[in-house]
Amino acid sequence: MAPGVTSPTATPPQLDLSISAPPVASTGPGWDAKNIYIGLITENDAQRVAQALGLANLDPGDQEADARAEIASINRAGGVFGRRLVLRPYNTNTFALLASPDTQAAAACTHFTQDARVAAVVNDVTIIDTPAFKQCFARNHLPMFEGSQQPTDTKALLGFGGYIIAVLSPSYTDMAPTLVRRLDAEGYFTPWDTDKGAPGVAPVKVGLLTPHDATGAEAARLLSAALSDVGHPPAVVYSYSASGAGSGTQSSAAFRFHAQGITHVIGTGLNTYLFMQPAEAQGYRPRYGVSTFNGPGVLLEHNVPQVQLVGSLGIGTDPTGDVGLAQDPGDVSDAQRVCLDTMHAAGQDFGEHRLAEAVALFDCDAFRLVRDAMKAGHGITPDAIVRGVQIAGPDFVPAETFSSGLGPGAFALAGSARDLGYDAACHCYRYLSSKNHRIH
Repeated sequence: MAPGVTSPTATPPQLDLSISAPPVASTGPGWDAKNIYIGLITENDAQRVAQALGLANLDPGDQEADARAEIASINRAGGVFGRRLVLRPYNTNTFALLASPDTQAAAACTHFTQDARVAAVVNDVTIIDTPAFKQCFARNHLPMFEGSQQPTDTKALLGFGGYIIAVLSPSYTDMAPTLVRRLDAEGYFTPWDTDKGAPGVAPVKVGLLTPHDATGAEAARLLSAALSDVGHPPAVVYSYSASGAGSGTQSSAAFRFHAQGITHVIGTGLNTYLFMQPAEAQGYRPRYGVSTFNGPGVLLEHNVPQVQLVGSLGIGTDPTGDVGLAQDPGDVSDAQRVCLDTMHAAGQDFGEHRLAEAVALFDCDAFRLVRDAMKAGHGITPDAIVRGVQIAGPDFVPAETFSSGLGPGAFALAGSARDLGYDAACHCYRYLSSKNHRIH
């Protein structure tokens, strides 16, 4: 087995919410009498690699500076149990991640479980978030606060014993039925002409794009079940491997969907943009169902032919990833305003770099949630953090999303979404209303 996944511990503990408030030990694997060490996984070369790959608008900013700004704010307010939070960053190489994500994931897990021990880890990097990555942290009982846009689901999160907390992405168990219900309410399931990319007469036939792994398969199953609930037959599914997620694989998917008469396409992850590019080359313009998982405002708007986006509808949970600065709905909470003020005071200026702002807001949510979980769980141990996430979660006010979905047995933060659609007049995505729809 790969390094970093060779030391599984016992079955993750039951999700016991009882509070005994034991005294906090003076030292432990990730803390001492004065400090609590928190890991951070970054991707400092992301913008340079994105530019080399021809991708625009993908600047995540200075991730370590974001984290340090939020930690300094927490420490100024007293830290946790009289201890300071201390950052232990670990940077990854994007090209290495693209070539071998599991190998890099194992190296990161080994670093934090053997070399530089910490009480919890915050992950800023989507590409590294493979099933083996999460399994490693869960086996080692090290809480991981995720900023990934890879699909996950409630069963998978529970299978990790609560040690994986999806701070950015909602659970697909809740997301899939909400997405399909809202698509139905938005009038998405109407006849479509895939040559013109406009309303037509061809009967609706839905195709799903999803990663070829357990969580990708579960996301497709959940979407298919939700489609059946609104009267559509089981969807045609195309799954792609992480190592085969490039344009060649997606070109094959576009060819198959076109040949099979697929009129409507829903992608479960960021690689949907790779499907759109060869689809346009083939003159194939289906109607897309989109969500925050596809990066509509950050990735799609700037990196695919605009004609591919015409008619696309869906829902979004993250304004900084869903829409551009001109379409921003304003602060989602007081926590967002406080976070941005903290970042600006520390010299972090995002301008129109929406991805950089999104990363900063995620870091604010992740580190505040670490703090609140320790306090609510009355401890710094992994079990205390897992327990504390569930106790503090329902009252947690996010900076990046509309409401909290955390609670007993629930480990995904995003709790509600807004209707989202592409506006051809501005060549941009917009929220269709200010109403929040609970994800359930």
